[in-house]
Amino acid sequence: MIEPFEKRRKAMTWIAGIALFIVIFFAEAPDRGSPLYEAVEITGCFLVTLAILGRTWCALYIAGRKNTALVQDGPFSVFRNPSYIFSFVGLVGVLIGSHYLVLLVIALFYWAYYVFVIRSEEKRLSRLFQEEFTSYCFRVPRFFPDPRKYWSRDVIEIDSYLVLREIIRSGFFMWALLLLKILEYLKTIEVHGKALIPTLWNMPF
Repeated sequence: MIEPFEKRRKAMTWIAGIALFIVIFFAEAPDRGSPLYEAVEITGCFLVTLAILGRTWCALYIAGRKNTALVQDGPFSVFRNPSYIFSFVGLVGVLIGSHYLVLLVIALFYWAYYVFVIRSEEKRLSRLFQEEFTSYCFRVPRFFPDPRKYWSRDVIEIDSYLVLREIIRSGFFMWALLLLKILEYLKTIEVHGKALIPTLWNMPF
């Protein structure tokens, strides 16, 4: 049985995403000429790329097996929740890419909520796999990767449809970053002496 936190996970993510977009849409654009701007932009793109590659890596191992087998190799041999960690990295990348660094506080709320999601998921996995999952938890850290524990089967069976679906889903981070760049450009346009997108509030940084 899926726990309540897991059931509401996608809905909460969409609500937070829409609220974030509204906040950014009407906020004053930052100074684009500063060196900080360039460094922030590169960092955001790097983190988003890492998130997409990481989630794809996870999908190669777990797609189609999530509730039927306890996947313990590949990224899941290094830490127990790589998909969520890579999603967190992607979120931070998008937030940094928005250039409103104050919005990084949203990443803290994401982390706090997903800690409960992860714990709910672990309860379900414990019921499904019992001693096997207990042994897995003992060996592999929950959040912080331990590269020394990495191992993988020589051959893995891939569900090409589910992996492709995950690649498309993970691409959301890149699309979100692209949307922010388009929004950034639109904020520089004036129509009859007035900004195309009005500024309703300012961010501290």
